Amino acid sequence: MTTSAASAKHWLETQGINEPRERIEQIAQSMLNKLAKMDDEDPQQQGLIEALAVVEDYLASLPVTPQPNVSWDTDPLGDPPADTIPQLTQAEKQQQFKQLLKQQK
Repeated sequence: MTTSAASAKHWLETQGINEPRERIEQIAQSMLNKLAKMDDEDPQQQGLIEALAVVEDYLASLPVTPQPNVSWDTDPLGDPPADTIPQLTQAEKQQQFKQLLKQQK
């Protein structure tokens, strides 16, 4: 995007005002990544440092957008059963189990 403070300022004034904060933050991060990969003797390094300073100053001047209050929805899914499930006695459980075994044979 930019390689000098002047070009960064020009871009922010002409196009940056239409960009969301997140996009400008991405650009600043991209500039940081590019700087990290540069050799100390790279002639573009100083211009990129100045451009990054302009972009970071611009970001600092923007109002902070409040994050929406997010909370977990812990309500159970679906409606509770309308009828209560009958509790079987041990004898009834054994009888149903025997019937299921007979059906499988």
